[in-house]
Amino acid sequence: MRQLVNHAKTNRDKAAILCLWQSGMSISDLLALDISDVMIEDPVRGSLDDPPLLIKLVREKSGVDYRTFFGQDACEMLKRYLNERKRTIGPFERSDPLFLQQRKKNGVEYTRFTGAAAEMMFRRVAKKSGIVSDERMEEADFNPAGPHSLRAGFSSVLKEEGVNQPIIDGLTGHSVGYDSAYHNFTDKQLRKLYQEHEDVLSIERVSIPKEDEIEKVVKKHFGEMGVERIMPDLERTLNEHGFRLSKLEEEIQKREGLLEFLTVEVEDLEKEGSSASDHGSHFIGQEGFGPTRLNWVFLFSLDLCTE
Repeated sequence: MRQLVNHAKTNRDKAAILCLWQSGMSISDLLALDISDVMIEDPVRGSLDDPPLLIKLVREKSGVDYRTFFGQDACEMLKRYLNERKRTIGPFERSDPLFLQQRKKNGVEYTRFTGAAAEMMFRRVAKKSGIVSDERMEEADFNPAGPHSLRAGFSSVLKEEGVNQPIIDGLTGHSVGYDSAYHNFTDKQLRKLYQEHEDVLSIERVSIPKEDEIEKVVKKHFGEMGVERIMPDLERTLNEHGFRLSKLEEEIQKREGLLEFLTVEVEDLEKEGSSASDHGSHFIGQEGFGPTRLNWVFLFSLDLCTE
Protein backbone atom coordinates (compact mmCIF):
# COMPACT_ATOMS: atom_id res chain seq x y z
CA MET A 1 0.00 0.00 0.00
CA ARG A 2 2.83 2.35 0.85
CA GLN A 3 4.26 1.65 -2.60
CA LEU A 4 1.04 2.74 -4.33
CA VAL A 5 0.84 5.92 -2.25
CA ASN A 6 4.51 6.78 -2.83
CA HIS A 7 4.11 6.51 -6.60
CA ALA A 8 0.84 8.46 -6.82
CA LYS A 9 1.52 11.76 -8.59
CA THR A 10 -0.69 14.18 -6.63
CA ASN A 11 -2.03 14.67 -3.12
CA ARG A 12 -5.51 14.06 -4.53
CA ASP A 13 -4.49 10.64 -5.83
CA LYS A 14 -2.68 9.75 -2.60
CA ALA A 15 -5.74 10.79 -0.58
CA ALA A 16 -8.10 8.75 -2.77
CA ILE A 17 -5.94 5.62 -2.41
CA LEU A 18 -5.72 5.97 1.37
CA CYS A 19 -9.43 6.73 1.76
CA LEU A 20 -10.34 3.57 -0.16
CA TRP A 21 -7.86 1.42 1.74
CA GLN A 22 -8.84 2.60 5.22
CA SER A 23 -12.61 2.64 4.66
CA GLY A 24 -13.35 -0.36 2.45
CA MET A 25 -15.81 1.71 0.42
CA SER A 26 -16.24 1.35 -3.32
CA ILE A 27 -14.75 3.83 -5.78
CA SER A 28 -18.22 5.07 -6.78
CA ASP A 29 -19.15 5.76 -3.14
CA LEU A 30 -15.88 7.59 -2.52
CA LEU A 31 -16.24 9.82 -5.58
CA ALA A 32 -19.84 10.66 -4.64
CA LEU A 33 -18.69 12.31 -1.39
CA ASP A 34 -18.92 16.07 -0.95
CA ILE A 35 -16.89 18.44 1.23
CA SER A 36 -19.70 18.38 3.81
CA ASP A 37 -19.14 14.64 4.35
CA VAL A 38 -15.68 15.22 5.83
CA MET A 39 -15.93 18.74 7.27
CA ILE A 40 -17.31 17.46 10.55
CA GLU A 41 -16.54 18.58 14.09
CA ASP A 42 -18.17 15.97 16.32
CA PRO A 43 -16.69 14.49 19.52
CA VAL A 44 -18.41 11.18 18.70
CA ARG A 45 -17.78 10.96 14.95
CA GLY A 46 -14.35 12.56 15.05
CA SER A 47 -12.90 14.96 12.47
CA LEU A 48 -10.01 15.35 10.04
CA ASP A 49 -8.00 16.68 13.00
CA ASP A 50 -9.28 13.98 15.34
CA PRO A 51 -9.27 10.70 13.38
CA PRO A 52 -10.67 8.20 12.77
CA LEU A 53 -13.49 10.11 11.09
CA LEU A 54 -16.84 8.31 10.89
CA ILE A 55 -18.40 8.67 7.43
CA LYS A 56 -22.14 8.14 6.94
CA LEU A 57 -23.27 7.43 3.40
CA VAL A 58 -25.65 5.53 1.16
CA ARG A 59 -24.13 2.92 -1.11
CA GLU A 60 -24.86 3.90 -4.72
CA LYS A 61 -25.04 0.31 -5.93
CA SER A 62 -27.69 -0.96 -3.49
CA GLY A 63 -29.06 2.05 -1.63
CA VAL A 64 -27.87 0.62 1.72
CA ASP A 65 -27.18 3.13 4.50
CA TYR A 66 -23.86 2.42 6.17
CA ARG A 67 -21.05 3.79 8.31
CA THR A 68 -17.32 3.44 7.83
CA PHE A 69 -14.17 5.39 8.67
CA PHE A 70 -11.22 7.35 7.33
CA GLY A 71 -8.19 6.54 9.49
CA GLN A 72 -5.32 8.81 10.43
CA ASP A 73 -3.35 8.29 7.21
CA ALA A 74 -6.38 9.12 5.06
CA CYS A 75 -7.33 12.17 7.16
CA GLU A 76 -3.79 13.58 7.08
CA MET A 77 -3.59 13.24 3.30
CA LEU A 78 -7.08 14.68 2.82
CA LYS A 79 -6.02 17.75 4.79
CA ARG A 80 -2.95 18.18 2.57
CA TYR A 81 -5.07 17.82 -0.56
CA LEU A 82 -7.76 20.25 0.60
CA ASN A 83 -5.21 22.85 1.78
CA GLU A 84 -3.41 22.61 -1.57
CA ARG A 85 -6.73 22.84 -3.42
CA LYS A 86 -7.68 25.95 -1.45
CA ARG A 87 -4.37 27.60 -2.42
CA THR A 88 -4.44 26.66 -6.10
CA ILE A 89 -8.15 26.65 -6.97
CA GLY A 90 -9.69 28.83 -4.29
CA PRO A 91 -12.22 28.47 -1.46
CA PHE A 92 -14.74 25.66 -1.65
CA GLU A 93 -18.34 25.26 -0.54
CA ARG A 94 -19.65 22.44 1.61
CA SER A 95 -21.71 21.22 -1.35
CA ASP A 96 -18.65 20.95 -3.64
CA PRO A 97 -17.32 17.49 -4.62
CA LEU A 98 -14.63 16.15 -2.31
CA PHE A 99 -12.45 15.03 -5.23
CA LEU A 100 -12.05 17.12 -8.40
CA GLN A 101 -10.49 16.71 -11.81
CA GLN A 102 -9.65 19.22 -14.54
CA ARG A 103 -12.16 19.32 -17.36
CA LYS A 104 -9.59 20.51 -19.89
CA LYS A 105 -5.95 19.68 -20.14
CA ASN A 106 -4.80 23.27 -19.79
CA GLY A 107 -8.06 24.76 -18.57
CA VAL A 108 -9.16 26.10 -15.22
CA GLU A 109 -12.55 24.41 -15.07
CA TYR A 110 -13.01 21.55 -12.65
CA THR A 111 -15.59 18.81 -12.25
CA ARG A 112 -16.19 15.84 -9.97
CA PHE A 113 -13.49 13.16 -10.24
CA THR A 114 -15.02 10.41 -12.39
CA GLY A 115 -14.76 6.65 -12.03
CA ALA A 116 -13.16 6.32 -15.46
CA ALA A 117 -10.48 8.89 -14.59
CA ALA A 118 -9.85 7.19 -11.25
CA GLU A 119 -9.43 3.79 -12.92
CA MET A 120 -6.87 5.29 -15.31
CA MET A 121 -5.03 6.81 -12.36
CA PHE A 122 -4.91 3.45 -10.57
CA ARG A 123 -3.59 1.67 -13.66
CA ARG A 124 -0.88 4.31 -14.09
CA VAL A 125 0.19 4.14 -10.43
CA ALA A 126 0.15 0.31 -10.36
CA LYS A 127 2.48 0.13 -13.38
CA LYS A 128 4.73 2.95 -12.20
CA SER A 129 5.17 1.33 -8.79
CA GLY A 130 6.14 -2.00 -10.34
CA ILE A 131 3.38 -3.87 -8.51
CA VAL A 132 1.85 -4.83 -11.86
CA SER A 133 3.92 -5.09 -15.05
CA ASP A 134 2.83 -3.57 -18.36
CA GLU A 135 2.43 -7.07 -19.80
CA ARG A 136 0.31 -8.29 -16.90
CA MET A 137 -1.87 -5.17 -17.08
CA GLU A 138 -2.48 -5.67 -20.78
CA GLU A 139 -3.35 -9.34 -20.29
CA ALA A 140 -5.71 -8.78 -17.34
CA ASP A 141 -9.36 -7.86 -17.75
CA PHE A 142 -9.06 -5.65 -14.66
CA ASN A 143 -6.36 -3.92 -12.65
CA PRO A 144 -5.08 -6.37 -9.97
CA ALA A 145 -4.07 -3.33 -7.87
CA GLY A 146 -7.22 -1.31 -8.55
CA PRO A 147 -9.92 0.11 -6.25
CA HIS A 148 -11.68 -3.23 -5.83
CA SER A 149 -8.48 -4.90 -4.60
CA LEU A 150 -8.16 -2.21 -1.89
CA ARG A 151 -11.74 -2.90 -0.82
CA ALA A 152 -11.02 -6.63 -0.70
CA GLY A 153 -7.79 -6.00 1.20
CA PHE A 154 -9.63 -3.95 3.82
CA SER A 155 -12.00 -6.86 4.46
CA SER A 156 -9.17 -9.40 4.47
CA VAL A 157 -6.94 -7.70 7.05
CA LEU A 158 -9.83 -7.01 9.42
CA LYS A 159 -10.92 -10.64 9.15
CA GLU A 160 -7.38 -11.76 10.01
CA GLU A 161 -7.56 -9.41 13.01
CA GLY A 162 -10.57 -11.32 14.28
CA VAL A 163 -13.25 -8.73 13.50
CA ASN A 164 -16.52 -10.60 12.97
CA GLN A 165 -17.92 -10.84 9.45
CA PRO A 166 -21.16 -8.86 10.01
CA ILE A 167 -19.10 -5.90 11.21
CA ILE A 168 -16.86 -6.11 8.15
CA ASP A 169 -19.87 -6.45 5.85
CA GLY A 170 -21.48 -3.43 7.46
CA LEU A 171 -18.34 -1.28 7.13
CA THR A 172 -18.11 -2.14 3.43
CA GLY A 173 -21.74 -1.28 2.71
CA HIS A 174 -23.19 -4.77 2.41
CA SER A 175 -26.67 -5.41 3.69
CA VAL A 176 -26.61 -7.00 7.17
CA GLY A 177 -29.42 -7.94 9.54
CA TYR A 178 -30.74 -5.22 11.81
CA ASP A 179 -30.13 -7.52 14.80
CA SER A 180 -26.41 -7.76 13.94
CA ALA A 181 -23.63 -6.28 16.06
CA TYR A 182 -22.98 -3.68 13.37
CA HIS A 183 -26.46 -2.14 13.69
CA ASN A 184 -26.53 -2.55 17.46
CA PHE A 185 -23.27 -0.61 17.87
CA THR A 186 -23.59 3.11 18.52
CA ASP A 187 -21.35 5.48 16.55
CA LYS A 188 -19.10 5.75 19.59
CA GLN A 189 -18.81 1.96 20.00
CA LEU A 190 -18.14 1.40 16.30
CA ARG A 191 -15.48 4.11 16.26
CA LYS A 192 -13.79 2.53 19.30
CA LEU A 193 -13.76 -0.86 17.55
CA TYR A 194 -12.19 0.68 14.44
CA GLN A 195 -9.55 2.45 16.55
CA GLU A 196 -8.58 -0.85 18.17
CA HIS A 197 -7.74 -2.35 14.76
CA GLU A 198 -6.65 0.74 12.80
CA ASP A 199 -2.95 -0.09 13.07
CA VAL A 200 -3.31 -2.94 10.53
CA LEU A 201 -4.69 -0.42 8.01
CA SER A 202 -1.92 2.11 8.57
CA ILE A 203 0.86 2.47 5.99
CA GLU A 204 3.17 3.67 8.76
CA ARG A 205 2.49 0.86 11.29
CA VAL A 206 4.96 2.57 13.64
CA SER A 207 3.76 5.85 15.13
CA ILE A 208 6.18 8.66 14.27
CA PRO A 209 6.07 11.57 16.72
CA LYS A 210 5.32 15.00 15.30
CA GLU A 211 8.04 17.63 15.04
CA ASP A 212 6.62 19.79 17.86
CA GLU A 213 6.48 16.74 20.16
CA ILE A 214 10.16 15.97 19.49
CA GLU A 215 11.09 19.61 20.04
CA LYS A 216 9.24 19.65 23.37
CA VAL A 217 11.27 16.69 24.66
CA VAL A 218 14.57 18.19 23.46
CA LYS A 219 13.70 21.52 25.07
CA LYS A 220 12.82 19.82 28.36
CA HIS A 221 16.20 18.10 28.63
CA PHE A 222 18.56 20.54 26.86
CA GLY A 223 16.85 23.95 26.98
CA GLU A 224 16.51 26.53 24.18
CA MET A 225 20.17 26.22 23.15
CA GLY A 226 19.73 22.48 22.84
CA VAL A 227 16.76 22.95 20.52
CA GLU A 228 18.78 25.25 18.24
CA ARG A 229 21.78 22.93 18.15
CA ILE A 230 20.19 19.47 18.24
CA MET A 231 16.95 19.78 16.24
CA PRO A 232 18.50 20.42 12.77
CA ASP A 233 20.79 17.35 13.04
CA LEU A 234 17.99 15.26 14.56
CA GLU A 235 15.55 16.18 11.80
CA ARG A 236 18.15 15.40 9.14
CA THR A 237 18.91 12.00 10.70
CA LEU A 238 15.24 11.09 11.03
CA ASN A 239 14.59 12.07 7.42
CA GLU A 240 17.54 10.01 6.18
CA HIS A 241 16.41 6.93 8.11
CA GLY A 242 12.82 7.42 7.00
CA PHE A 243 13.91 7.63 3.34
CA ARG A 244 16.08 4.50 3.61
CA LEU A 245 13.29 2.56 5.32
CA SER A 246 10.78 3.64 2.68
CA LYS A 247 13.08 2.57 -0.18
CA LEU A 248 13.77 -0.78 1.50
CA GLU A 249 10.04 -1.46 1.97
CA GLU A 250 9.38 -0.50 -1.66
CA GLU A 251 12.04 -2.97 -2.83
CA ILE A 252 10.60 -5.76 -0.66
CA GLN A 253 7.07 -5.13 -1.95
CA LYS A 254 8.30 -5.04 -5.54
CA ARG A 255 10.08 -8.37 -5.19
CA GLU A 256 7.04 -9.91 -3.51
CA GLY A 257 4.93 -8.74 -6.44
CA LEU A 258 7.42 -10.19 -8.95
CA LEU A 259 7.51 -13.49 -7.06
CA GLU A 260 3.71 -13.70 -7.05
CA PHE A 261 3.61 -13.00 -10.78
CA LEU A 262 6.28 -15.65 -11.45
CA THR A 263 4.36 -18.22 -9.39
CA VAL A 264 1.22 -17.62 -11.45
CA GLU A 265 3.19 -17.95 -14.70
CA VAL A 266 4.76 -21.25 -13.62
CA GLU A 267 1.36 -22.61 -12.58
CA ASP A 268 -0.04 -21.63 -16.00
CA LEU A 269 2.85 -23.39 -17.73
CA GLU A 270 2.27 -26.53 -15.68
CA LYS A 271 -1.45 -26.54 -16.53
CA GLU A 272 -0.75 -26.05 -20.24
CA GLY A 273 1.85 -28.82 -20.15
CA SER A 274 -0.58 -31.17 -18.43
CA SER A 275 -3.30 -30.31 -20.94
CA ALA A 276 -0.96 -30.97 -23.89
CA SER A 277 0.08 -34.32 -22.45
CA ASP A 278 -3.56 -35.34 -22.01
CA HIS A 279 -4.10 -34.78 -25.72
CA GLY A 280 -1.15 -36.95 -26.65
CA SER A 281 1.15 -34.18 -27.85
CA HIS A 282 4.33 -32.67 -26.50
CA PHE A 283 3.50 -29.35 -24.81
CA ILE A 284 6.66 -27.58 -25.97
CA GLY A 285 5.28 -27.53 -29.48
CA GLN A 286 1.91 -26.09 -28.50
CA GLU A 287 0.97 -22.52 -29.34
CA GLY A 288 1.66 -20.07 -26.52
CA PHE A 289 3.98 -22.52 -24.78
CA GLY A 290 7.06 -22.47 -26.95
CA PRO A 291 10.72 -22.13 -25.98
CA THR A 292 10.46 -18.35 -26.09
CA ARG A 293 7.97 -18.24 -23.25
CA LEU A 294 9.91 -20.83 -21.25
CA ASN A 295 13.12 -18.85 -21.72
CA TRP A 296 11.34 -15.66 -20.71
CA VAL A 297 10.10 -17.18 -17.43
CA PHE A 298 13.56 -18.62 -16.73
CA LEU A 299 15.26 -15.27 -17.29
CA PHE A 300 12.59 -13.55 -15.23
CA SER A 301 13.32 -15.89 -12.29
CA LEU A 302 17.07 -15.25 -12.60
CA ASP A 303 16.43 -11.51 -12.57
CA LEU A 304 14.32 -11.86 -9.43
CA CYS A 305 17.05 -13.80 -7.63
CA THR A 306 20.05 -11.69 -8.63
CA GLU A 307 18.83 -8.08 -8.75
